[in-house]
Amino acid sequence: MINEKILTILANPKNVGQMRDADGTGKVKGENCRDFSKLFVKFEDRVVTETKFQTYGGPVSIAAVSVVSELIKGKTIEQMLEIKLADILKELGKVSEDQKPCVQNALDLIPSCVASYYRKQEKKGDAPSPEIKKETKAAAKKEAPKPKKEKEEKPAEAKTSEAELKEKIDELDIFSEIDQITAKISEAVNKMKKK
Repeated sequence: MINEKILTILANPKNVGQMRDADGTGKVKGENCRDFSKLFVKFEDRVVTETKFQTYGGPVSIAAVSVVSELIKGKTIEQMLEIKLADILKELGKVSEDQKPCVQNALDLIPSCVASYYRKQEKKGDAPSPEIKKETKAAAKKEAPKPKKEKEEKPAEAKTSEAELKEKIDELDIFSEIDQITAKISEAVNKMKKK
């Protein structure tokens, strides 16, 4: 059963879409379900100025990620990392126990996004301070698990680049479909409300 608050969010989800020039991109795949979400964030002076998201999942997943994309706006990185599951649930209303992992996945996008942002900063040559390095490590621990082959020689990096390119091509197809599905869900919810 989906509550009224979630139906309202689904009728007009905020920040749907992708952001090609994001400063940080969080990715989470549900362990017990097939939900997959991405959160794109732009920062200015370590403060969130813009967000977008894409979710391949059920209504609770879409609503939860929409809520997260709104909760982090205007927050510093430190404030983002302080957001708790209870903050998201407060916005969503009551969800069943089997739906809570969907909400947890939405929350897990935040540290994943922060870790992505710091990796990009390091690649640009902007060496983070010791405090930032500590935050990065904490965020990386919370981030969705990834294969640990980052510290290999150049041949492995070349393979990673090809894999990343293939992943981006695959994502373009699936996420254009996801955006269409999200729009159809919003339409359907709006029609249901009018009846």
